Amino acid sequence: MTPVSIKRMSHWTQTAALAACLALGVGGLAYAVDDQAEEKAIQAGTGELKGLEDRLKATKAREKSLGDAISALERETRVLSERLISMAARVQAREAKITSGEERLVQLDLEERAHKDQLRRRRKTLADLLAGLQRLEQNPPPALIVKPNDALAALRSAMLLGAIVPELKAEATAISRNLSRLVDLRSAIQRERKGLESNVARLLQEREEIETLLSKKQAMSAKTRNERKEYKRLAASLSGHAKNLRSLIGALEKKRKQRLRAEQKLAEKLAKEQLAAEERIKLEEKRRLAVLKAPRTRFSRSHSKISYPAQGERLYTYGDKKPDGTMAKGVALATRSNAQVTAPADGTVVYAEEFRSYGRLLIINAGEGYHLLLAGLGTISVSAGQTVRAGEPIGTMGEKAASGVVGSGADLSRPILYVEFRRNGNSIDSRPWWAGSSSKVRG
Repeated sequence: MTPVSIKRMSHWTQTAALAACLALGVGGLAYAVDDQAEEKAIQAGTGELKGLEDRLKATKAREKSLGDAISALERETRVLSERLISMAARVQAREAKITSGEERLVQLDLEERAHKDQLRRRRKTLADLLAGLQRLEQNPPPALIVKPNDALAALRSAMLLGAIVPELKAEATAISRNLSRLVDLRSAIQRERKGLESNVARLLQEREEIETLLSKKQAMSAKTRNERKEYKRLAASLSGHAKNLRSLIGALEKKRKQRLRAEQKLAEKLAKEQLAAEERIKLEEKRRLAVLKAPRTRFSRSHSKISYPAQGERLYTYGDKKPDGTMAKGVALATRSNAQVTAPADGTVVYAEEFRSYGRLLIINAGEGYHLLLAGLGTISVSAGQTVRAGEPIGTMGEKAASGVVGSGADLSRPILYVEFRRNGNSIDSRPWWAGSSSKVRG
């Protein structure tokens, strides 16, 4: 209903109320004009009821149009969720490649340093051998023809040469191999660094694409909520004015039952149609919300099917002894800086804020009394009330760990994600649910 039509109805209501007061007044003059005033009020009420019926028909058409629009938005949201899940998987795979490349670079650097040290040691040995040869050249053994009696000195020199020459040859061959391996190592290091730079550049590009898709999904969700809010406001306005109109006609009916009988039936019919339309809207909205919020897979049947929400090193799991001596009630994963975090299972976000010293805390209602708690995040890209699917990106890690996650005296130099499963408010053993370890999660 537009503001003009609401204003028109209010004006008519005031006029009809005045007519009713005149009709119900006391005194001879009031009785003289009673029939005429009631007739005008009834005619005005009949016309306004006809207008209300037309507006109710328009409201039904609007209801159908809004239902189609919401269905289209739901389909777009599902398609967008699939793209987000695929993109998050690619980001995590890219992070795993970057981490593997960094580890290979470390190993190549260590091997390069080892070969350089070996070359330095061989260089010293070769230098000592060459120095001995140089001394031998300055003091050569005597010729047996000139000094036949000095055969012992000549024999010793020949034995010395026989021992030194093979060693020189072996050292030269080893040095040649080391130099060749060093050249290969440097080429491999250059290739690894180029590959690492390429992976980092692609990772940044894919993270920007994820942020764009998340912004689009949030905008679509906001648009849907605004449409529903506007429709509820319109339906409430129609219902309120219809109620006022029925009250006025009821007051006039006390004296003019015969004249108002047809209008009364029409008002009751319109009221029933309005209530039926409102009930249909409420039921349809509840059904759609239930479909949107219901998990695709029952959490109790997801044993050995849930993937870890981030790539990293598993520090401890449920039942292990934590660094501070207490028993762990969840899983702790040490990740790389700004690592992608995804939803472990389908559900509805019930909390997405910073909480004390635990960093940013996210709680997902997975249904059947199960809640998934994720603490230590650097950023959260979803909000309370939003539905998420398993594998959908929900945030990223920060640069270091939150103190509340790792406990007092622990290392805060790298980010740590803490995941805990709860049922009916109590912590439960999450180990049966995990689908094993990914390539970067170590037991």
